[in-house]
Parts: sequence; structure tokens; C-alpha cells
Amino acid sequence: MRKKYFLDLEEKDIYDLVIKNGEKKFCAEQVIDWVYKKKVEDFLQFSNLSKRFREVLADKYILSGLKLYSKEVSKKDGTIKFKFKTIDEKVIPTVFLPKKDKNIVCISTQVGCGIGCCFCNSGKVEFERNLSQGEILEQVIKVENITGKKVNGILFMGMGEPLLNYENVILAIKKFINPKMFAIGRKHITVSTIGLVKKIYDLSLERLGIRLAISLHASNDIVRKMIVPTRISYKIEEILKSGLFYTTQNDSDLTIEYMILKNVNDSINFASELVNMFNKIYPDKKKVKVNLIPYNDTYEKKFVKPKQEKILEFQEYLKKNGFLTFIRLPQGKDINAGCGQLGC
Repeated sequence: MRKKYFLDLEEKDIYDLVIKNGEKKFCAEQVIDWVYKKKVEDFLQFSNLSKRFREVLADKYILSGLKLYSKEVSKKDGTIKFKFKTIDEKVIPTVFLPKKDKNIVCISTQVGCGIGCCFCNSGKVEFERNLSQGEILEQVIKVENITGKKVNGILFMGMGEPLLNYENVILAIKKFINPKMFAIGRKHITVSTIGLVKKIYDLSLERLGIRLAISLHASNDIVRKMIVPTRISYKIEEILKSGLFYTTQNDSDLTIEYMILKNVNDSINFASELVNMFNKIYPDKKKVKVNLIPYNDTYEKKFVKPKQEKILEFQEYLKKNGFLTFIRLPQGKDINAGCGQLGC
């Protein structure tokens, strides 16, 4: 009989499993504590459970499904890029971003990516399948166990489009925020999407209270179609309106991500178009934050990063018009772990 992946079980399933095997109900809490708090990856080490029940778990379930495939450490900023191999031999990237005040993990949600943004290495990896919720969760467990650092921030910004793996991403988020499991603060979890309008509305109504980041990358639909494949047919105005709805349902700010590319979307005219569109849709400017992302080199060398003066000019225009605007500082560029550089 093929073993099941334990991290795919829901909390209720764990309680049912405990009762079914003749153990006391409180044993479920002990199992959850070993798996999600202590992050022990071997059932036989769950020392406060009966030997018989530990052997039942080990016989029927796989607790550790991801295997370390490679690990690269940035000499510049300590960023670590991991590649993990799944049970079916697929490889996915995960990035550990150490900060002064917290440790963040950028996790993948799919094997490959079906979006194919033209500036992104992940889009060059053919989509194969969604990751299960357990494979999403285990990336964080593995990073904590390998680094010895407590993770307190999650970015759904690795390989894949999170909202195309909607059900598993939602299940994983619920475990990340569950105080009996990962206990990560809602405001320390960010889901990034290319702008799948229907799914953004669905996510809004989950009312999870996490942060949403929309990868816009353009100020008009013509340029956006050059950067993002035409099969992503939503117009910028539709996307921004769905983002506004998210903020109203989740008492959360919205982050607009803008990969800034030389001679493509970096002129003041584009900044002006953004301001006009934002002013049309967002009555409360304080609810919108813009992250300008200077282009990071990718395999194709198709684009170029604008000069710093150009990026600063773009930022200043948005700030003068009342929009909180940051230039994202790249991390892990020397190991191809920056935004747009992930690929397998």
C-alpha cells in the first residue's frame, strides 16, 4: 500500500486518525506539536506517544517528502537558495531571506510556471503540476531545520502562480496562521499574483487577513501584453479594482509590484499613467504601496536594468503624487535568487 503524505492531512484528519487507532484525543495535539511546532521529521522520535502508535504512523505515512537537492549561499547578503526534490523527483526552488528583525522564506507553489512572464526564469520552466499543501508547508519546515532559524515571514513569490493552485495555497495559509501549528502572523504572509481577477475576488472573501501583492509591471494594457502573456486577458483597470476589493474585505494594504525595465516601462509617461489609474480607482492612497523592482539579469539577457537615476525619478514622481513607493533592494543576485531569477 502506498504511504500517504502526512502534511496533506487536515487538523480534523489527525484527530480522527488518533481516535481510530485507540489513542486518547490529546495525542492529536501532541502529534501536531511534534510536526508543526517542533518540526521533527521522524515519527519514531515522537517520544511522548506510544511505541505502537509511532510505528503505525511510520508504516502508513510519509512525514518528510522533500529532499535537499542543492543549497547556495550568497556571499553578499546571506540569502540561501535551496532546491528540493519531491517524492516524484521534481525540483522546486525555495529562498531563505534573513533580515535583521525577521527571517522570511520565499516559497514555490507549482512545479514550473504556466504564466511565462517574459522577464522571469520561472516562466521558462514548463509547468508540470501543482504542489500539494504539504509540499508548500514542508519548504518552511525544511528551511527551519537546515538553517536553525525560526521563520516568521512567508512570501508566496517562488516558482508558479499561487492563485492557479488556489485550494492548496488556501489550506497551507490556514496552517501557517494556525496558532497550534506555524503561528505566523497574518500580516507577515504575502501572496503575489499576476492579477487573476476572479481568484482575487475569491481570496478576498476568504478574509484571511494576509497581504496581497499584484504583479502589474505596466501602466497600460498594450505594454502589459508585451510583458505578460496575452492569455492573461484581464485589463489593468479590472485587476486594480479587484485589489481594491481585497483591501476592503481584509483590512489590508495592497502592494503593486512593478518590474522596471529599461526603455520598456521606465519613462515618466508610464509613471504618469500609473498615477492617473490609481487616482481613478483608489480613493485612499494610504492603502496602496508600490514596489519598484529593478530588473535582475535572467538567462535570456533580453532586458536591461534602467540607470539608478531613472528609477529614482520614477519613484519620486509617484511619491510626489501621494503614493508610498519603495525600490526593492535585491537579495541573492549572485546566486540567481533575486526576483525573476528563480528557475530549475
